[in-house]
Amino acid sequence: MGDPRVTEAERKEAVELVSRLAHLAGCCLHCVVDDNNDSDGFLAIYRDEDMKHPDCRRLLVLLRKMKRTQRRKVCRQGYDKAAGRG
Repeated sequence: MGDPRVTEAERKEAVELVSRLAHLAGCCLHCVVDDNNDSDGFLAIYRDEDMKHPDCRRLLVLLRKMKRTQRRKVCRQGYDKAAGRG
């Protein structure tokens, strides 16, 4: 996990997905997006087939490609966007 070759387009896509999923309690990636459980180990427990929503499935793929610091930044930017600050 943590491929540093995440493209700018993928980063922007991840920010957009987080902004749409922010604060959706019970969503597939709620524990990652809302609660900062963004370690490689925590992401590894999620299986693609457990994702009920296409957006969650795609976000999981993107987050797995990022380093932890990138994941945190993307989640923060997504929340800012959802709150109208970004």
